[in-house]
Amino acid sequence: CSATALAGAAQRLVRALKYGGWAQLADFMAEQMATLPALTQATATASPAGVGLVPVPTLVSRRRRRGYNQAELIARGLSRRLGHRLCDGLERTGARASQVSLQAEERAANVEGSFRPGPEASSLAALSHVVLVDDVLTTGATLCEATRVLAELGVQTVIAVTFARTLHHELR
Repeated sequence: CSATALAGAAQRLVRALKYGGWAQLADFMAEQMATLPALTQATATASPAGVGLVPVPTLVSRRRRRGYNQAELIARGLSRRLGHRLCDGLERTGARASQVSLQAEERAANVEGSFRPGPEASSLAALSHVVLVDDVLTTGATLCEATRVLAELGVQTVIAVTFARTLHHELR
């Protein structure tokens, strides 16, 4: 689920966070996401210790260039608001082309095999819910591939949340 459509002010916020160095915007995004019904309802019955927030990892080179992983910053903000722990459950593998200019099929092929278990992966299967956190949902290829790896680790329930979602007509 997503807090907003990727348009207007939301699109400018995402660009400023990702490409403009405005890391402080991640906390605002987390605030908007913290009340998403799918997130609050799904985790309401779980103890805070039974829910882990897993940010979608970025490539080391992109993290180095930006100085941060925007999904991790958003997940930290959600962790503070919701009381769920942040888990370093996934890592990005190898260099991949940027997804920005790719169509849906190209995105799926580009992201295939791009995640592996992270340092805290072994603790994920014991959680009742894993919340996969990213800044933007475009075609869902990244979230699907990350979810596939989480499922291989034994995770039973994955809830994917993003700040913004691309409208389908924008993908043509």
